[in-house]
Amino acid sequence: SIVKIFLDYLDTELVTFFKNIYFEIGERYLFEFDAIGTDGDRLHLFVGAKPKHSASKVMQIIIRQQDKSLKTPEIKKQLWG
Repeated sequence: SIVKIFLDYLDTELVTFFKNIYFEIGERYLFEFDAIGTDGDRLHLFVGAKPKHSASKVMQIIIRQQDKSLKTPEIKKQLWG
């Protein structure tokens, strides 16, 4: 499945941060992130998962886990000052 993440601003450090989050999610849920790319203000993910997970379920898991990571005080400060 393909997931797009939209942000106002992406720099190399922020992309690396998100890649680390996605690889942690991949290890936890046995997802395989075949490609992670950017085109300025959005991240594109190409994700492989076991057949027991529908594409919508994969997206729900990724977004839920990503949101949990973004709610930590350190990350909020880094992203939004």
